[in-house]
Amino acid sequence: MKSEAAQVANLIKTELKKNGINCRVKSSNYAGGIPFVSMSQMNSPAVLIKLQRFVANSNKALLMG
Repeated sequence: MKSEAAQVANLIKTELKKNGINCRVKSSNYAGGIPFVSMSQMNSPAVLIKLQRFVANSNKALLMG
């Protein structure tokens, strides 16, 4: 079974791909530490703009419920 962080990373990657944003999404777990998700391969300004729009739209959807 995947860790909770790995499941979150997978969900993030799936949503980003649906929106045409291709990047590497990884999760890491450390003993006694907080799991985290990291994204890389976003060195293109166009990809960063897409990501900013995606986050802004996601936040609007969450606020509107």
